[in-house]
Amino acid sequence: MAEGKQSNTDIRRFVTREAAQTGAIYYRPDAAGEFAAQWFDPRYWRQSGGLVSEPAGQPGCYLVREGRRHLLLRHYERTGLLNHLLGDWLLWRGEGAALPIRELVLLTQLHAAGVPVVVPVAARYQRYGGGYRGDLLVEYPPDAQTLAQALQTGAVPLTLWTQLGRGLRRCHDLGVWQPRLNAGKVLLRGDDQLLLIDFRGALQRRDGLWKDAVLAALRRSIESHADARGQPVDEVAWDCLLAAYG
Repeated sequence: MAEGKQSNTDIRRFVTREAAQTGAIYYRPDAAGEFAAQWFDPRYWRQSGGLVSEPAGQPGCYLVREGRRHLLLRHYERTGLLNHLLGDWLLWRGEGAALPIRELVLLTQLHAAGVPVVVPVAARYQRYGGGYRGDLLVEYPPDAQTLAQALQTGAVPLTLWTQLGRGLRRCHDLGVWQPRLNAGKVLLRGDDQLLLIDFRGALQRRDGLWKDAVLAALRRSIESHADARGQPVDEVAWDCLLAAYG
């Protein structure tokens, strides 16, 4: 597999709406239910009473309620200095390279392979001159909290650390590099379920030292939360993760 290759899952497996010249919406018929294009508009959720919250520390994200389930709507925004310069404008490199389409495709591939990831629902891009803006919808368990939140309140069960190690191993065995992995990109449901979220910018890569770098980044994130509480990292928990990762 070529270094930096995007997922080869064919986007034609999804249902599409709108003209590709101005933009397009792709959605999974098995996950979208009674999908409507206005689901990408935060104003629709506010006016319909479906807006649950705007998660702190996650700009451009909206937790909404659709029927009996919850969805996370994420509008793609740049970070750091580029956010001030370009905001949500992204350079157009073709439909297959559009970030929301890539993430929808990759999450679908990972979900089908049994990797514990959130269920992808739909993605959209809208063309603006030589660029575009984009959005993604995924299922989001209403009772979930991030690993970062859990670390602020107490110990995380060892069973979840084991699940995290196995999930990352499965993801890495498929060659999927998730950039900037941190404790905020791991969702916990109670004491027995874990899901990975946020694969924007992810690529499929050859085997290499990047796997160690991903684990090191996660370790630094966990250490930062431990430092905030004035406590050391739970080394037993980390050893469980590494043992499960193998």
